[in-house]
Amino acid sequence: MISTVITGGLGLIVALFPFPVIQLFRPTEDIARIAAQAIRITISGYPRVIYSVIYNALFVATGFSAFGLVTQIFRSLIVRVPAAHFLSRILSLDNIWWFQPISFFGAALMTGLFSWILLRKLKRGMGNPKVPLI
Repeated sequence: MISTVITGGLGLIVALFPFPVIQLFRPTEDIARIAAQAIRITISGYPRVIYSVIYNALFVATGFSAFGLVTQIFRSLIVRVPAAHFLSRILSLDNIWWFQPISFFGAALMTGLFSWILLRKLKRGMGNPKVPLI
């Protein structure tokens, strides 16, 4: 809940007012415009990032940290790079940034799959407790 409030609040502020942050880097007017568009598009995917971060913590806590690792590799290499390449062929520089929310969505789908697998494993493990009868 706290990460949602912090990420959502800061994301909303930066999405609504990106230029004060961008001006810290002294970009040209064209670069500032493209950066503002990139920030707004990327922030639109943050709710899916929050979901993935929370469940990755669950994976680590339950001893299935490999699920989080596979999810991040999937997001970064299997979805993000091809999406950026594909979008660079069909969209302008202003809109190529949609590869970020697309990769966040891919990671959320993978997180959902691993969550389902983990919950099945946990339920199966709880179904037959080895408690000695007295």
